[in-house]
Amino acid sequence: MQEDNSKENPDHDHTELTDNFSVAKQLHQGFGLADVIVEPDLGVIIRNNERHHLAPKPMEILVFLVAQHCEIVSREQILAFGWGDLSASKTNITHIISEIRHVLDDHKECPTYIQTIPRKGYRMMVAATAKPELGGFGFSEQANSTLTTSRSKYKLSISVFVFIVLSSIYFLSGHFITNIEQTEELPVASHTIKKLALVNNAVAVLSYQSTSPLIPDYMISGLQEELINFISTNPEFQVASLRAINSLSTGANIDEIKDRLGVHYILEGNAQLKKGTVVINSRLIDTTTGFQVWAVETRGEKERVLDLYQQLSRKVTIALHLLVPGEHITSNNSNNMPTLSFEAYDAYLQGKAEYRKSKSISNLTSAKSLLLQTLELDPKFNQAAAALCVTYMELYQLTDDAEQYKLGVNVCKLTATNQSAGYEAYLALGKLNMINGSHNKAIHNLERARSLNPDSSESITTLARVYFDLEDNHKAEALFEQAITVEPTYWRNYYQFGIYFYSTGQYQQALTQFNKVILLNNNVALAYNALGGTHFLLMDWQKASIAWSKALAIEPTALTYSNLGTSLFFLQQFDDAANIYQQSTALTPGDNVVWGNLGDAYKYSENQKGKSTVAYKQALALALKKEVINPLDVNLQSQLARYYSELQQCDSADSYQQVILKQAPNDPYIYYDLALVAINCDNESGAQLMINKTLKFGYPRELLLADPQFIAYKEQLSLNNQGE
Repeated sequence: MQEDNSKENPDHDHTELTDNFSVAKQLHQGFGLADVIVEPDLGVIIRNNERHHLAPKPMEILVFLVAQHCEIVSREQILAFGWGDLSASKTNITHIISEIRHVLDDHKECPTYIQTIPRKGYRMMVAATAKPELGGFGFSEQANSTLTTSRSKYKLSISVFVFIVLSSIYFLSGHFITNIEQTEELPVASHTIKKLALVNNAVAVLSYQSTSPLIPDYMISGLQEELINFISTNPEFQVASLRAINSLSTGANIDEIKDRLGVHYILEGNAQLKKGTVVINSRLIDTTTGFQVWAVETRGEKERVLDLYQQLSRKVTIALHLLVPGEHITSNNSNNMPTLSFEAYDAYLQGKAEYRKSKSISNLTSAKSLLLQTLELDPKFNQAAAALCVTYMELYQLTDDAEQYKLGVNVCKLTATNQSAGYEAYLALGKLNMINGSHNKAIHNLERARSLNPDSSESITTLARVYFDLEDNHKAEALFEQAITVEPTYWRNYYQFGIYFYSTGQYQQALTQFNKVILLNNNVALAYNALGGTHFLLMDWQKASIAWSKALAIEPTALTYSNLGTSLFFLQQFDDAANIYQQSTALTPGDNVVWGNLGDAYKYSENQKGKSTVAYKQALALALKKEVINPLDVNLQSQLARYYSELQQCDSADSYQQVILKQAPNDPYIYYDLALVAINCDNESGAQLMINKTLKFGYPRELLLADPQFIAYKEQLSLNNQGE
């Protein structure tokens, strides 16, 4: 047997597909699935003695899945069978499976019939059973023609007898059940049904109705499921499960739905096709009054059903935010709502979603545009102003563009004057205070933000960064850990913790955190860039290169280009490094660090030495602008000292150095800059002292040995290493 299987292996896929088509042809005559009867040619599924219609395409896919005898079927196989095109959208499959599950009363969370196999496909969990082929009087014609012995005839007569009895029981029981339901209808209605307590923020999404036969059934059934899933992602609302909704009796009235599910709102609607456009009308009903409290029309192309779902889901969520009392509403008075403008709230939520995505420059720029649009629609929308303030501060930290800071300050001032400041306002002010070096004010505002919303981790991580700036690393580390406890699935908490470890020279711990970020969200360029930078400091060039390549594939950022330029600089490919640094300056022209890096590449280049002065002057000018924002930033002071030394203004460089040394920082990167200051100003003893401090506070000796700027001290570094 094994030899036969091995001989057939080369043609295995073709043979299997042929067999499946053969089986599918037999299955089209009808089959059973556990307690369900499937009639493919009639487009009918009989479940619980009720007939349910299934559209041709879903029925075709169901038969195909059944024909695989409980084996896993890939999405590609389903596409090839159902659409004959592997390039067809896989969302087609999702909606088809959703429709099949709906008719079978199957649930993907705890399936009975169809199991989703992550990254592989689907599998039928129940094998098909034969359905008796009956003649006009209930006799099996095929059996009559094939069973000829007396024993076979005896078996046949028994099977026919059993079938007749079962058929009679089925008919009579159906008749009796119908009568019983009719006669017991009034007494049942008089029974007391256990009522669920009304939950103010609970909603039930009922099945939408189609008024057009041209709209595929899967679109209608999928709409209900997608809405339930989308609303469930908002912790502000509770959503009745699909299973609970399906348990409602047909035609249940509003009071019955309220008592059975405990929901305050019902979402229902219908869909129709108008001139090729799908038009979905949705409405929210208050179960306590029976009044319709909101309605909306959503239009979209039939071929872009996911866009249509997303558009409607967002509108519904906005409506619920405005209807359901939340943390920003202290009473039922509509005057306490954050805004009365539906369009403003829509833009606000979109802006917040962009803000939380990946914190890249492009996402933050999109968030800024949406929040500005929000305030144009409603200038008194204080939450939006606070969110815009935070966005400007984040943009400033990524771009080092002082203009972003100035714009942010203007918005933040408006936030500060608001007497009813909430969580976002205090968070915004805390970030502003952190950036301009007002640490005590930052702690005050961030603690207020924490007290208003203890379940949000952003105020905690920002507070941790303030304590890190104050060199209270013990407090900072405890706060980063607390933030992860509060929101363990938010990638940015691990990213910030990784940056903390990176900045304190704990590179292995930093790697652990950055890898956790990627596990949670593998589409964050910042995380791959930081991962590459950490591998680089650990002298693992290959892993650093791979991580940076992934970062660039997601989004080209100035940080990643700068790091790639630095790797080329260490390989002494100075012209190539300069070209890469130029791309970095093009993306963030306000960042003094990348201009300083560009100056370094020019300085060591044989062909472009003369350009270094211009680059260093630009770096110095940008750093001086930042000094106005936060004159207490020690890292910035060390950068200023270095730029002055590169321009041979050693007195100015020394004045900054003296200020820094009085503060006795423990950051190795500060002493790295001061070592270069000493080298540029021909202070050999000072250079040796600063190199030792750089190594003392965690900078890798091997990396310093590979740094072209310390070639003159390579022998000293090697001797020191041997001495240790």
